[in-house]
Amino acid sequence: MIEVAAELLVDLAALLKERVGLHVRRDGHSALKIALAARLDELRGEVPDVAAYVRLLRSKTGDDELRRLLPPVTVGKTAFFRDERQFHAFDALAPTLLERARRGGRPVTIWSAGCATGEEPYSIAMSLAEAGGEPEQVEILATDVNPEAVHFAARGAYEPRRVRDIPAPLLERHFDRDGDQHRVRAHLRRFISAIRPHNLVSAVFPRPAEGGWDVIFCRNVIIYFDTPTTQQVLTQFHNALAPGGYLFLGYSESLFRLFEGFELTEVAGAFLYRRPEGARPAVPVPTRPRLV
Repeated sequence: MIEVAAELLVDLAALLKERVGLHVRRDGHSALKIALAARLDELRGEVPDVAAYVRLLRSKTGDDELRRLLPPVTVGKTAFFRDERQFHAFDALAPTLLERARRGGRPVTIWSAGCATGEEPYSIAMSLAEAGGEPEQVEILATDVNPEAVHFAARGAYEPRRVRDIPAPLLERHFDRDGDQHRVRAHLRRFISAIRPHNLVSAVFPRPAEGGWDVIFCRNVIIYFDTPTTQQVLTQFHNALAPGGYLFLGYSESLFRLFEGFELTEVAGAFLYRRPEGARPAVPVPTRPRLV
């Protein structure tokens, strides 16, 4: 393992927070050091040392290199139909949303914010397909800050070990075997309107063509943000959701004493956050030390 001065790790962590909102705590510095060592090894002497690498990241031309550093830093656990109870809840919501679209209303709009390598948005698409939805009735946007993860998601090809959580009938209906991989079929891809990079620490959040999002999935993402950044992101989510829309967070992500403006509601055994139907404004709770 390379030796890295503590102040350089602090500087690098500050840069990540500034550029992408990633909050690397002191106890995460060892993982950051591993990612840094891996990237420097790939550069093979083009950058002489860690100090020069941090200077490169902070330079006017550092954005491209930052995009290359992000994959090992932001690797997240994901799986098809991860958190079964939440997908039961989504299955319970889907018929009402699809019925509106069938009656000539606007399409069902869903944003997978933090889609990683694509398992989440494709799981959402399978759930809607199994509920009788058609691609023209649905608009699913999948985004992630990690451009390599976005590229992987857009390919839609997975090794057998990565599809083992998909029930066999769904795997047969929605995937083709391509050598040693399972590839998403074209009809399922049509449910996804776009897969692209997006930084949640951004002044501009994507919106559907009509109205707001019916559902936003952002699970196990805000745990990496500090309190002010989290409140900023939640305010943006609140504004982007349609009245009555749902926000799916990870089970360890609570808005208690952090953000007011959503209603906590139970759907099919899972707790979700819902934007009220009325014009209730989003209210970040005054900043205080946060325990996760």
